[in-house]
Amino acid sequence: MSSKKITRRQKEIAGRLLLLRERLYGNASEMARSVKLTPQAWYNYETGRRALGVDIAAIVVEEHGVDYNWLYGGDPSTLKPKIKRLLLVGDTKQLRSEVRGTKPRRKSTRRPAPKTTTNQDPNGASAD
Repeated sequence: MSSKKITRRQKEIAGRLLLLRERLYGNASEMARSVKLTPQAWYNYETGRRALGVDIAAIVVEEHGVDYNWLYGGDPSTLKPKIKRLLLVGDTKQLRSEVRGTKPRRKSTRRPAPKTTTNQDPNGASAD
């Protein structure tokens, strides 16, 4: 079995893919699904085990608003302002939702049904 050496450039690209995934989704399964890959395939790109080809890069660029200059070269100057803030400044739920094109998840306001404390049958008659 031959071991393939990971180049410095591959490691740098992998680092940017990892950053993008962490800032947008957190978990690799959701990121993989967003670019139509299996989680294992995404992991291979994210760790640099597999070089990022232009076909997958095109999907990442189209789906997540980053550009090739940043993805391949690390140049943030051509990123859209929201993407740039998300990647370089930090993450907020609102910004993440705006970039992903989803609404922030709100906690459910549904309350559980009250528990009955009397021994009544379903028709309301007392079972005592």
